[in-house]
Amino acid sequence: MKHFKVFLLVFTSALTLSAQGEIEDLEHEISMHQEALNAQFINPDTSILLPNDFQIFKGLEFYPIKLNFRVEAHLIKTPDEQPFQMQTTTNRLPWYVKYGELHFTLFDADFKLDLFQSLEPKEGYEDYLFLPFTDLTSGDGSYGGGRYIDLMVTA
Repeated sequence: MKHFKVFLLVFTSALTLSAQGEIEDLEHEISMHQEALNAQFINPDTSILLPNDFQIFKGLEFYPIKLNFRVEAHLIKTPDEQPFQMQTTTNRLPWYVKYGELHFTLFDADFKLDLFQSLEPKEGYEDYLFLPFTDLTSGDGSYGGGRYIDLMVTA
C-alpha cells in the first residue's frame, strides 16, 4: 500500500515532531511552495491569468500555516472503475477515472477522499492525480466550488 503525505488545510491529525528544527523546516518548505505558486501566477509565460488580470493580481492568499493540519493518508487503488465525465463549474466535461481512495484519521474520526486520474491529461501531466474536496471554508473564505490538490504518481 502506498502512502501519500498531503498538506491539507482541511484536516488534521496528531503531529509528533521531536525537534523545533523539524517544525521550522516543514514551515519553510510550505512557505517556499507558496512563493513558487505566486511566482508561477505572476509570470505571464506560466500563469493561467488573463492579461487584464495582471493589473489587479497581487498574489494568492494563503491561510496561516498550521502543521496540525497535516495528515498521512493510505491509498487504496480502485482499478476496476468506469470512466466518466466529471462535472465542472463550466460547460467542460473532462473524462476521468477514479484511481483510488485516500483514507485517513482526523480527531479520532475516519475520512475518505476519492482520487481521480484524467483520461485526457495536458502534456506533462500524464502522471498526475486530481484530489478535489470541499471543507467548511468552501464559499466562506475559499472558492465555493471547492479546492483541489494535484498529486504525482511515483513508483
